[in-house]
Amino acid sequence: MSGRPAFRRHLAETRYGQLHLRTLGEGGTPLVLLHGSASASGSWTGLAPGLAGERLVVMPDRLGCGGSDRPPRQLSMAEYAEATLDALDTLGIGCFDVVGLHTGSCEAIELAVARPDRVRRVAVVEVPVFTAEEVTAFKARYLTHPAPAEDGSHLLWYWRWWTVGGFAGSAPRLRRWPLELVQEWAVEHLSQLPEFWWPYHAAIEYPTAGRVGAIRQPLLVLSTGDDLVEQTGRARELLPPQAEIAALPGFDDVTCFFAWTPDDAAAVLAHLRLFLA
Repeated sequence: MSGRPAFRRHLAETRYGQLHLRTLGEGGTPLVLLHGSASASGSWTGLAPGLAGERLVVMPDRLGCGGSDRPPRQLSMAEYAEATLDALDTLGIGCFDVVGLHTGSCEAIELAVARPDRVRRVAVVEVPVFTAEEVTAFKARYLTHPAPAEDGSHLLWYWRWWTVGGFAGSAPRLRRWPLELVQEWAVEHLSQLPEFWWPYHAAIEYPTAGRVGAIRQPLLVLSTGDDLVEQTGRARELLPPQAEIAALPGFDDVTCFFAWTPDDAAAVLAHLRLFLA
């Protein structure tokens, strides 16, 4: 279709399996966009064109997601970050900027702390700092999914995850999604079974509180009104002194904004363009 951005696809070897990436644009300091859990790089395709005017934008599928291989075992966030670096090496990318969303925020923080020689600037959508009680409770919730039913009725659970809210409505969705987007994400969710919860657990177990303060690069935190606003509030006193916080309380469902309604994300684009210049 004319007018559609010309995303390019790549497949890179990593120490944990092959990783699929999409790229758009060229030149400048490359920008790496890291998606949340139960999704894939397609969640950035609405926002990416607004960031790719004069630079290369890179959107990996985390291992186990999208077109990437399933890892041989459950990985830690540090290991997911290693795989991303392996893939960037294959593309010949040295220094880069990184933006992370939810689970991607944890990976972005890890990349910045582990490889300050590679990461120039860091922007994250929420900084999830979980209490010990939340770690236990959230990990238990993210093991939950129904067994296959002969009549296919179990598939409604996944549909409700993306329409009503996670866990079949127990984590309410604040904004009604277009049904085309619901279908796309429900199919992606299903494709990650039975280990769809592995990246969630890596993010929940990640020691964000002890790592985010070690970031020495410029750091932008986009604090929205979504389901991690409470956890991000705990992170405020832990942020390094150079961190900037941009409050965007109206963005109560950032996933939908980025994937489907990029025009509504103009404020996000404005913050990112200014910060990443």
